Amino acid sequence: MCTVCRIASRRTQSQTEEREENLVWTTAGAFQEFLSTINLPGDHRTIANIRKDWIVRLRSGGLNILDAFTMGSIPRYTALRDHADLDVMVVLHFAEHIKGRTPAQVLSSVKTSLGSGAGNVRRNGQAVTMKFLSWPSVDVVPASRLVDKAKAVTGYEIPDMNRGEWIRTNPPSHSVAITAAVGQYGPNFRHVVKMIKEWNRRQDVRMQSYHIEVIALKMTTSCQDHSWAILQWLETAKGAGDKPVAIPVWPEVPYLRLAPLPEHGQVRTSCRTESRRLG
Repeated sequence: MCTVCRIASRRTQSQTEEREENLVWTTAGAFQEFLSTINLPGDHRTIANIRKDWIVRLRSGGLNILDAFTMGSIPRYTALRDHADLDVMVVLHFAEHIKGRTPAQVLSSVKTSLGSGAGNVRRNGQAVTMKFLSWPSVDVVPASRLVDKAKAVTGYEIPDMNRGEWIRTNPPSHSVAITAAVGQYGPNFRHVVKMIKEWNRRQDVRMQSYHIEVIALKMTTSCQDHSWAILQWLETAKGAGDKPVAIPVWPEVPYLRLAPLPEHGQVRTSCRTESRRLG
């Protein structure tokens, strides 16, 4: 073989080996590669808390804030790259800011207090979006405390401007449930949630991110195998049919009803309100 032929042969062999190295040869490898493209790596709680503290200290003029904490997919480690959201709940003094006011009035007051940088009320009618020059922007959710006879905090109420009512919620309980599930099923639990969220993001009819997590919490299966766990999530959603899926800690509705999965694989959701005031 001539020298040129030998060089060409070696180059071809090298290129073939390089292509083979870039191929995914297993299902597990394919899921890992998929996860690497959607995962938001790192711990972003520091920037989340900086945003929260900045809003409370510098942009809460006239608001008597009793407490504030971060919510959403970033502090729960279920966020998608380029699609992460950060919610900050600000617990307001009930008598000063909420008593006798409609959800729309409370949200308008919060927007005014936040000043420049405050955007519109979020589409779901529950928060005011605070824009920043760098990631992430923040949805500021006003709330009031719910207490028992012993004055212990049992939850919160947040505004729903679209329905003109107040919604009971307890985000810290949901975060605790996610952490417990990770302890039981391992880190793949969050991986599966992220993959389902990415699939959901590409559908014409989408579920809310929180509802995806609620259904995941109802699974009773190992998450060691991504493909099996995702199948079980879909079966859990599909199997619910017209049966209620309880949403005890962030109930934008008392419960979520899941229609059977259409042939093309979308999960369509419909919600039914049991009472005007959620409980």
